[in-house]
Amino acid sequence: MLSGKVKERLKGYILKHDGRINRALGGSPFKPADPSSKTYQQALPRLQQYIDLSADEKAALGMYGENVHQYYKQLNDKLRSSNQSELDPESAEVLEFMESNLRTALEKIQSQSPQGHTRVTNGQETQVPGRFTRAVTGDFVDQLSRLKLGDEINDLGFASYTDQGGPTLDMFLSNKKDAQNAVIQLAEGSSLKNISPITEYHEGEHLAMPGTRYRLQSQNPTGHYSRKAGDLPLYILEVID
Repeated sequence: MLSGKVKERLKGYILKHDGRINRALGGSPFKPADPSSKTYQQALPRLQQYIDLSADEKAALGMYGENVHQYYKQLNDKLRSSNQSELDPESAEVLEFMESNLRTALEKIQSQSPQGHTRVTNGQETQVPGRFTRAVTGDFVDQLSRLKLGDEINDLGFASYTDQGGPTLDMFLSNKKDAQNAVIQLAEGSSLKNISPITEYHEGEHLAMPGTRYRLQSQNPTGHYSRKAGDLPLYILEVID
């Protein structure tokens, strides 16, 4: 059973989840949203799937989206590594709770394609297609560098992607000397689970489910430029599951 301390922490995630929904519907920290308002009626269809989640599913999404305890990192290390040291009983139970409820929550959330945007240059508007991208560092960069065109990989963890591009990616890249950085871009037509409406940070975050398989479609050693880390390898992956 989860400890009383952990259960109290879960209540906080649920309250924050419902608070973000309330604000998106037109409410405030001090006032519930008005169901008769135009804002509420316009936003409700988009937010209904997040409102309908169970309390445990809301808590698991909140745990994944915050950085203080880095549960997302602990969980993904557990899923991706067979050599992880044994966890203490409470940590093991917390991660089991989180994994189970995160999976069921994401199964209820519809998959979405990335949203494009309009760019204005010298008074001319052009439509820029949306892209899912992900910043990766360390050993995973080595794994990507060994792939050949057509090779497949299987990611056993929950993989986070953004549809917001460079500025968001820069937050997850390292500018340390000799740091290994790379960027993954998903091929056109990809769709992921959109959790951005109920996450703590505005990062356009979308998740791929554990066990998602990818095929290397193209690679470019200097295909992505980052203001933080310079020219980086870009790998375009096709989702095949």
